[in-house]
Amino acid sequence: MTDLLSAALSMTKTFPSHTYPLEWICKVHLEWATGTLDFQSADLENKGVHPHVDRLLELSPCSALGRLSRGVLAWRDGKLKEARETLEVALEASAANPNFYGSYALCSCLFELGDFPAVEMAVASCRRLLDVKVKEEETRSAVRTRLASLLVRSLYRQGDLARARGALEELGDEGTGGDRELVLIRIKVRAAYCQGEGQEAEEIEQEIDKLDAIPEHEVSVLKATLCKSLGKMEEAKKHLEEALQVQKECFEALLLMGKILYEQKSDQVRQQRKGEYFLWY
Repeated sequence: MTDLLSAALSMTKTFPSHTYPLEWICKVHLEWATGTLDFQSADLENKGVHPHVDRLLELSPCSALGRLSRGVLAWRDGKLKEARETLEVALEASAANPNFYGSYALCSCLFELGDFPAVEMAVASCRRLLDVKVKEEETRSAVRTRLASLLVRSLYRQGDLARARGALEELGDEGTGGDRELVLIRIKVRAAYCQGEGQEAEEIEQEIDKLDAIPEHEVSVLKATLCKSLGKMEEAKKHLEEALQVQKECFEALLLMGKILYEQKSDQVRQQRKGEYFLWY
């Protein structure tokens, strides 16, 4: 693939008005930028490839590869809304001959935007294309695992815990980026929190203690979440204080602490008003 890229780059100088080498550069760029090609190339970094994408779209404004590459460039630059719009328009325009790598980039873009229902739909679309469009078996297997990981995390973020757990089990030992056990624990903790499963919560705490290489603040947040599901508010606050000592800006710890303090304050107000009611009568 590196030889092909070198040849295409050379041809752009010899044939500056031809779209063929520019489309090859964009094709390689899409595969490389989505992590399915394992080599380093300054020519494919945003700064290097941008002029070729612009030139292709100048010569052929409707080029699917050019438009998809432009969307990926925006995604890699962190311009997520622009990337989403560009990729979606390009994919819709080329629906008769869909580009897997553009669809794959869109999945990651949507996840980073936090549109988790859309991620679920995009992953389903990618899965339909995977076996047809990705010929190399090792690459296909790696991509399948990444797609499953995106699906698990998206279902979890939507609160669809049963389906998230099922999708995680389908991954087997391949995991979700090497942290399968941690993801499963998070799902179980969330389920216990939402459903108030006290007995299960105590069993999950034992599982947390057995996990290795988990950041200390995350252990504390998980335990605090379990304590809250059991109604042990003071113990939950203690775990959250431990988490915030380690990581002062831990969003999950701050959010849960806020919820607990709000609920406790509401209980105090309710009790106070109840007392006032009886004094009045």
